[in-house]
Amino acid sequence: MTYLIGRLAGAAFVVAIAILALAGATAASRDRLRATMDENRDLSVQLHDLDVRFQNMSARPDAADLPKDLIWSPAAGPEAERAIQAAVLATADAQGVRLSSYGPGATPGGLKLPATAFQVEAEAPWTIALKFLTALQNIRPELGLGEMSLRPAPVDPSEPTVSRVAMRLVVFGLSASQGTTP
Repeated sequence: MTYLIGRLAGAAFVVAIAILALAGATAASRDRLRATMDENRDLSVQLHDLDVRFQNMSARPDAADLPKDLIWSPAAGPEAERAIQAAVLATADAQGVRLSSYGPGATPGGLKLPATAFQVEAEAPWTIALKFLTALQNIRPELGLGEMSLRPAPVDPSEPTVSRVAMRLVVFGLSASQGTTP
């Protein structure tokens, strides 16, 4: 009888431990879910704010009243083109990215503001490519990406263990309409 009571007590102990472990795991999962839901809500608010900002900017007939950190040049044309080109080329050089082509690009469809766009093709190791993209994002006045494609690049025989990426980007910058001052 004592043996049976000992076995029952042991089984009850194991069941109690299992219940406590399940409750702890459930609480941790609930906390992770709550954190994920909070992050999702924050990202939704940021997305809404960006959408409102984009709609407001797209509705403007010119760029005269846009923030100065968005405008590349007081006048559209060669001045803006030279400034954007110089910034992108300097950034590529600073990050060690080898450009394979650089030329005119198409601005995003639906953009009603004057803009200058360039298509850039480059190849670099993944880590350098990511640094280059981050550096492009940090350029001021801001540049937009109208298009971006990444694909694996051929292995460089001098660095057979380094993963490389080929990039094709269309970068664009806004410029004020002719005759306006930002």
